[in-house]
Amino acid sequence: MNTFSIGDAVGYGWRGFWKNIGPLILIAIVVFAVNVVVSLLAAAFDNAALQIIVRFIGWLIGLLISLGWIRVALKITAGERPEIANLFEFDGFPVYIGASIVFSIAFAVGLVLCIIPGIIVYLIWGFYGYVIADRGEGATFSEAFSRSAEITKGNRGQLFLFGIVLFLINIVGLLLCGIGVLFTSGISIVAIAYVYRTLSGEPVAEIV
Repeated sequence: MNTFSIGDAVGYGWRGFWKNIGPLILIAIVVFAVNVVVSLLAAAFDNAALQIIVRFIGWLIGLLISLGWIRVALKITAGERPEIANLFEFDGFPVYIGASIVFSIAFAVGLVLCIIPGIIVYLIWGFYGYVIADRGEGATFSEAFSRSAEITKGNRGQLFLFGIVLFLINIVGLLLCGIGVLFTSGISIVAIAYVYRTLSGEPVAEIV
C-alpha cells in the first residue's frame, strides 16, 4: 500500500505553483472568468427556458475546464509545462460527464444522510477525475471509481486531514480580499495531483 505525507504534498504544491506561476495564474483567471460570464449571461435572460439552456451549457463548459485543470496539475507532476489550451482538451470528457453526475448525486445523498456518508463518498471516489485525466481516451466509467477506491484504501483518514489542511489554506486565500484564491487554488490542485501520483505508485517529477 502506498502512503503520502501531508507536509510533502503541500510543499510540492507550493513549489509546483511558484515554478509555474505564470500559466497557473492565467488558468485560474480563465476558470473564474468563465464562471462569472456564464452567470451573467444566465441572469441577462428573462426567459426561464433560455436561462436553463445557458446554465446547462455553462455546466458543460465548467466540467470541461474542471477536467482540464486536473490535467494541468498532472502535467506539472510529470515535469511538463502546462498551457491554457490544456483546459479545453476533450480526452475522456464524455466519461467525465457521466462520472461527475454519479459522483455528485452520491455525494449529495451522503450529505443529506447526516453529512458523514457524503464525506466517506468523497474520500473513496474523490480521485475519479484524476483517473480519467490520467488515462485520457482510454478511461472507462467503472475504472474511474474502482481505481480511486483502490488507491485511497488505507489512506482515507490521512486524506480527510489533508482535505482539512487544503480547506484552511483556501480560507486564507479568501480572506486576502478573495485574490489569494488565485494562488491557493493552484497550490491545492498541484498538491492533490501529487497525492494521486504517490498513491498510484507513479513517479513524481522533482521540483527544486
